[in-house]
Amino acid sequence: FKPIFESAKSKYKKIEIKLNEDENPMWDRFAIPAVPTVIAFNGNKIVARKDAKMGVGLGKSDIDSMLKELKWN
Repeated sequence: FKPIFESAKSKYKKIEIKLNEDENPMWDRFAIPAVPTVIAFNGNKIVARKDAKMGVGLGKSDIDSMLKELKWN
């Protein structure tokens, strides 16, 4: 997933947060069920979200569909 994300994020304005600690309150705040989870915000509002599929993760088609939903591609 990392190469796919790195390629996509290089094209767009972003702030990236990586959650590595199990105790981080962001896990609960955003109800993150699996890694990777990608959440797009406009200000403080979530405008798009893709959660990993258990045992599968996220692929290029997941990111592409999210960008299409956001009309960023």
